[in-house]
Amino acid sequence: MTRMVHAIIFDMDGVLIDSQPMHYLGDQQTLAAHGVDVPVEAMTAYAGTTNQLRFELFKERYHLSETIDSLIAEREAIMIRLVRESDAGPTAGSVELLKSIKAAGLKTAVASSSSYPFIHAVLEKLGIVAYFDLIFSGEEVKNGKPAPDVFLETCEKLKETPGT
Repeated sequence: MTRMVHAIIFDMDGVLIDSQPMHYLGDQQTLAAHGVDVPVEAMTAYAGTTNQLRFELFKERYHLSETIDSLIAEREAIMIRLVRESDAGPTAGSVELLKSIKAAGLKTAVASSSSYPFIHAVLEKLGIVAYFDLIFSGEEVKNGKPAPDVFLETCEKLKETPGT
């Protein structure tokens, strides 16, 4: 049976932008602001974790007195600064792909574990925010990645049935 595609959902980090090194640096700079010197290379062990979990682990491991919420807010400001100051561009072929998808009349969305302010900063930096009908943050779902919740909720918001 042939299935009609009506919408395409993009993850952001690693798909539209190679931002993982920026995420490592954001964690490192946040910790450094509290007297904790951790090499960027040590941050790779935390790749793919949510900010909440990562900063719970950092707070316990490095005996930080600040609240997790305040640490995450600090990191957010650092990340937005890093992306705005970076020379990052869209991943190879992504702009052309977005243009062809929009020309075909399909709906598009970004579904990212990142926060809304960071998603918007990235999409604006890349000059591609106008290509998306919907932007959705995984901060609004109960289960973060690798659970599919962020993508399933995005399908629901687009009024589309998930497919392969």
